[in-house]
Amino acid sequence: MDYVIEKNLLSEKHVLNINFPQEKDLKSKGIKITSPFYRRYEYRPKMTENRYEPHRKLIKNEELPDNSDGCAIRNGYTSISILDNK
Repeated sequence: MDYVIEKNLLSEKHVLNINFPQEKDLKSKGIKITSPFYRRYEYRPKMTENRYEPHRKLIKNEELPDNSDGCAIRNGYTSISILDNK
């Protein structure tokens, strides 16, 4: 919270998305301002009788951009992404 206040990140104009590294890292290596990474899925929906089944599968071999929240937390950093409040 100190970092957020010191860097004047609080605002009514945006929302902060804060992600922490996994428990295995125990302690964050630092804080990075990041962009959100949106996971991509492969969809193969089908209808079974009268029921829709989405059948989605995460695409796991995607490269995470260096400035993404996913890359930061994967490497042991706390990630802060600033999201527009629109």
